Amino acid sequence: MNVSNFIVLIGLVFFISCGKQSPVEKQKRAIVKQWIGKELIVPTNLACLKEYESKRKENGTTTASYGFVHFIDGACESCIRELNYLESFLTEIKVHLDITVIVSSSMPKFTKGLIDKADFQFPVCIDSLNLFNMKNRFNSNLKTFLIDSKNRIKLIGELKDEKFRKEILRKMPKP
Repeated sequence: MNVSNFIVLIGLVFFISCGKQSPVEKQKRAIVKQWIGKELIVPTNLACLKEYESKRKENGTTTASYGFVHFIDGACESCIRELNYLESFLTEIKVHLDITVIVSSSMPKFTKGLIDKADFQFPVCIDSLNLFNMKNRFNSNLKTFLIDSKNRIKLIGELKDEKFRKEILRKMPKP
């Protein structure tokens, strides 16, 4: 085998291996495919920590053309500590969307203290009965949603993912 054939063979192997997805990426794609277009059930009886003008109707749907829902596991202290990161993104999009941040926590007073300490400026709803998770039956780390006015999921992903954040900004209605 001459050197040029060897280089072509190495390049071909490299090209083929780059196209493969990791098992984690395949799982994420499957979850996204499963959830796009499905209704996201947002419980209407959650305790919200701050008063805000919600665009949510009594049935949990929104009067805004799009909504943003972010779910946090309250048992994960580091997740609550990431509220500042979430806040900077929400500040960028708040005029365009109905925003709902839900924290599932069996210890609402403790969770409220963490949220207060983070000085989070957006309303947070505490889900002490884990209704959001139970009604939607999530089993992944993809906990950020862009939904339409009928709560159908348009995007689902991880807020830490820059591509996902850019996609939210791209799909949002323009003022």
